[in-house]
Amino acid sequence: VSVSEVAAARDSAPPASAITLYEFEACPFCRRVREVVTYLDLAVTVVPCPRGSKHRDAVVGMGGKAQFPFLVDTARNKQLYESADICMYLVDHYGDGALLPSEDFLGTTSTLTAALPTLLRGSRGGKVSDAAPSNDPAEP
Repeated sequence: VSVSEVAAARDSAPPASAITLYEFEACPFCRRVREVVTYLDLAVTVVPCPRGSKHRDAVVGMGGKAQFPFLVDTARNKQLYESADICMYLVDHYGDGALLPSEDFLGTTSTLTAALPTLLRGSRGGKVSDAAPSNDPAEP
């Protein structure tokens, strides 16, 4: 994939508020989606949903289950759960001809290497701290 292909992807980017990604740091499948978002240089809203998060109920309310990652694209009225489906959707609709970062990006090797940071960091990012505030901070 050339630099010009990645630059062209920015030209077809959705409105900044159109895409919301519900995910959590310790999930290798969520990491895969974050990599594609970064690769395509998309502006998305990321909502953290580790175990114990108050945001998980929103995902269940929209999609029917607490499975992550979960992507909502209001510009195209689309909701998706599976990381491979989300990655292909983003590339197909916002990649403007770009390909996935590698041929094995959705394969087993990629999934295993995406899981390594979680293992090395002791699954940090997988659950909400007991000391987390119950309310989000006020808007400025």
